[in-house]
Amino acid sequence: MSLGGLLKNFFAIFVLFISYLQATYVGNIASPAILEKGLFSEEDPWIKVQTGYLADFVSDKKLISESTTVDFGDKKRVNNFEIISNMGNISVTFRERLELYGNLGQSSAKILWFANSPNDIFPEGKFLNIETENHFSWIVGAKVILLQFGKTYFGTDFSYFRIPTTKRSIFYLNEEPTPFNTKPQFFSLREWHLAFGLASSMGMFTPYLGAKYLITRIRFKSDSTFTLKNRLNIGYFLGTSISVHQKFFLNAEARFYDELAYSVSGSAAF
Repeated sequence: MSLGGLLKNFFAIFVLFISYLQATYVGNIASPAILEKGLFSEEDPWIKVQTGYLADFVSDKKLISESTTVDFGDKKRVNNFEIISNMGNISVTFRERLELYGNLGQSSAKILWFANSPNDIFPEGKFLNIETENHFSWIVGAKVILLQFGKTYFGTDFSYFRIPTTKRSIFYLNEEPTPFNTKPQFFSLREWHLAFGLASSMGMFTPYLGAKYLITRIRFKSDSTFTLKNRLNIGYFLGTSISVHQKFFLNAEARFYDELAYSVSGSAAF
């Protein structure tokens, strides 16, 4: 089977899975080469600027506690961690090979954690639920197309995701505000990934797939302090871009194993 045929099969699998996989955003590895010209530039310019929008929905990031004073869940595993991000994007692409990008927007998080050893504060059947309000977040990163064979691309992506320390988080016990929490409640997140993938253009579609190495660190501080990290470092992603025009494309992506998530985005070149 040709590489193009293989990628078509992966795209079909992606369409089936996208309804079930609800993981940090990677984007199309071929992104630097998808848009052939901009709104105000000629075809194949040596430099082009793109702007767009990203909506990222993580339904379960696989986390574990690093703290020694807080023990919830099975072997300190977090039962569920969700994060929703909405961001604007701007990127600069050079020679359709290197893309430098930055995202600015807002993110909110939610954690569900059942007590491992019931006590007076967390009796059996109770669970800790932490929610944060929307607060400022940002991503910086770069994509590089390392090899190209016709319309098939092999490339890499590196990104750093940051939610600065914020006081806007609320602790709940069985979905009721915890009466013993009187101090300011802080939340912060640092995350980076290194991804490698393949993409191939087939008319208006450019499906892609790959693997990534992920590092996540999350910190909560209130009456007590605890930190979380990802318990699985390797994850996978599938996605496709749809070129609406030479100057604009839409993208959908699913990420799984280390986290379960999906993303939708759009980008236009100038």
